[in-house]
Amino acid sequence: MFFLTKTAKVFTDEEKIKILSDIVAIETVDRNEEDVANYLAALLSEYGIDSKVIPTGIPGRANLVAEIGSGSPVLAISGHMDVVSAGNAEAWTSDPYTLTERDGKLFGRGSTDMKGGLAALVIAMIEIKEQGLLERGTLRLLATYNEENGAVGSIQLEEAGYVSDVDAIVIGEPTTGMIHPSHKGSMNFVVSSRGKSVHSSRPRGGINAIDPLMDFALAFKQAFKEATKDISFGQLDFSPVLNLYGAVEGDDAGNQELDQLLKQPTFNVTVFRGGDQVNTIPDHAEVVFNIRTVPEFDNEAVKGVFSEVYQEYLDKGADFDLQLTLDLKPLNGGVDSDLVQLTKTLGATYLNQDLEVVPMTGGTDGANFVANKPAGYPIIIFGPGSTTSHQIDEYVDKDEYLTFVNLYIDLLATYLENK
Repeated sequence: MFFLTKTAKVFTDEEKIKILSDIVAIETVDRNEEDVANYLAALLSEYGIDSKVIPTGIPGRANLVAEIGSGSPVLAISGHMDVVSAGNAEAWTSDPYTLTERDGKLFGRGSTDMKGGLAALVIAMIEIKEQGLLERGTLRLLATYNEENGAVGSIQLEEAGYVSDVDAIVIGEPTTGMIHPSHKGSMNFVVSSRGKSVHSSRPRGGINAIDPLMDFALAFKQAFKEATKDISFGQLDFSPVLNLYGAVEGDDAGNQELDQLLKQPTFNVTVFRGGDQVNTIPDHAEVVFNIRTVPEFDNEAVKGVFSEVYQEYLDKGADFDLQLTLDLKPLNGGVDSDLVQLTKTLGATYLNQDLEVVPMTGGTDGANFVANKPAGYPIIIFGPGSTTSHQIDEYVDKDEYLTFVNLYIDLLATYLENK
């Protein structure tokens, strides 16, 4: 049984846009998620939905949990409340924290990543409750903090047991006409080096903090390359959407190389800083590595390679400190799950297109939510948005945002009804 073309009846289009506008206006760059949580909690309360704003011990930062229905099956819906920096606000065509409509697009930081998806999910939850569409099971909202800079919020919710009884998960990240049941993992290593500063004309009395750190970065890169060179990668298959990553029509060799590259883990030095004056031997330096992992060479494998090289340099006398600031594992959800199949069916109706089921290169809270779930678990990353995440003049298409509200109503209610 399908509730095809189910539409919102409680909220007008203007009210849906107002909700998105209100949460975009709350600047949540590594802070203030509690304000979004309180706003959403108050909105849910207007319609008799109880929620919990869960403090984190950090002022201004919180998770939000709410649910309707009871018993099993349990379907979780999730979105993060934080955003990345707007960057140079003067480069924006309009104020990044004022949702602004132009040419059918809604501009603002977080409109795509991912307050648009979060707002659509919350509105859908209210509509399902008010229209009496939840005939069985539980629909649980998990709104997180800190996804963009460590994904700590989802770790805390998983450890607190909020997904232990969850049978499937929908995360409303922007997916631009695709369904993502899987994605790469992501790791951030920060290695700091200490030295001793002296005048550069008399370097013998000092210790240059940059030198061993440069050597270490190159050694880690080489060890990573050696550890992965003979592995056959293929669990994450991006071949149906190579055009999104720069494939060129007719360039078979180049496209095949791109296909293989996307399936593999990647190693990048993304930050290197040290010293503060040209004529002084630097007494401090720092390097940041970002590693994108895959099921065949996951986070534990990377840690093994890293630890071996790191210990080698400590044994040589390097004065290093280490922080692992992100440890997001690859997500390996079920590509043929009932949740995926239903989403494809409804996507064709609401979005008038066939949705590709492919991995994504970026990471999400989903990896933490399924930390104790089996491989092939029913989870999808699926939401409204454009390819302007993290960019100047980020936007979500207005009609797509409004359509996703109705799509979510149908998807969530139908999935629970048929499980």
